[in-house]
Amino acid sequence: MNKKARDKTMEILSNRENKQIFLMKCLEEVAQEENFPLIDLEEKYKPYFVSFESSDGDRCVDDRYILTGLSEQYPYDKTQNSGYKGIALPGGTFGFIDALRYVTEMREDEAQNLVMQVYQENKWLIGDHIDDEHGQISDPEILKQRNQGCGDQDKKRAGLIPMLKDIVTSDDVDSRFIWIRNKGFLPVLAGEHRAKIAIVNLKEGETYCNEKAVKDDNYAFNFDLAEVEKRAAVFGQALEDQDKLSGEKNQFIEEIVRAVLRNYFQTLKALNGPAEIQVRK
Repeated sequence: MNKKARDKTMEILSNRENKQIFLMKCLEEVAQEENFPLIDLEEKYKPYFVSFESSDGDRCVDDRYILTGLSEQYPYDKTQNSGYKGIALPGGTFGFIDALRYVTEMREDEAQNLVMQVYQENKWLIGDHIDDEHGQISDPEILKQRNQGCGDQDKKRAGLIPMLKDIVTSDDVDSRFIWIRNKGFLPVLAGEHRAKIAIVNLKEGETYCNEKAVKDDNYAFNFDLAEVEKRAAVFGQALEDQDKLSGEKNQFIEEIVRAVLRNYFQTLKALNGPAEIQVRK
C-alpha cells in the first residue's frame, strides 16, 4: 500500500463514525484478493445476533454448539454460562496469536505472553475449542487429552493455511492447547458442520448465537470483525506502551484486521466451506 493510500486509511480509522467504512474497505480488498464474493446478510439470519459477553471465552467461527467444557479453571456450566457468546474469530484467541505472528516478528511464546497480559488487564478470557470427532468420541478421559477439532488450528498444524505455512508449526499449535487448557476456556463442540453460509459481522457489541441458531437449523460460520478491530487497537496500545511497536499504531491495527480476514478466508477454503461471504452491516 502506498503512502497516500495508507494516510487515507489512517484518516478514516481515526474517525470512529467512519469505522464501518474502514472495515468494509479492508473486507472488500482482502475478499477480492482471496476470490470471495460479498453479499448482504440474508434476513433470516439477522435475529440470531445478540449482545456478546466479554466475560465469555473467545470462540472460533465454528458453527456448532457446546457439548461440554473441559477447562479446569473455567468449567462449563449450562446453569451459569450465558450461552457461549464470546467474540468469534478464526481459532478463537489463537486467531490473535496467528495475526500477531504474521504481522510482527514475535515468537510463539512472545505472542502468547502479550495476549495473556492484555487479556488479564481487560478481564477477557482466552478460548478456543476441540470437538468430539463429529460424534465419534464420548469418553471424557479421551476428550481431556484431545487437542484437535478446531478446523482452523488443525489446518495450520497440517501446513494448509498458506499465509502461515512457514510461520506456525505443529508444535506451536500443540503448545497452544496446553496453554488454553490451563488458563482459559476450552469447550467441546458436538456433531457435524452444517453451516450453509459464512458471515462477516461489522456491528460492534453483537455476535451470532449458535445456541439459538442450531435449534432452528440455521448453522453459520460467523466472524466478528468489528470486535477484532477494537481488540487490535488494544494490542497496538500495549505494544506502544512497551516501546515495541514498529511503525504507527493505526497501521498496525489495519495489518491485524487484514491478517485475521485473510486467515478466515483461507480457513474457509481449507475446510471446503461456503464460497461467498454474507456481510452484516
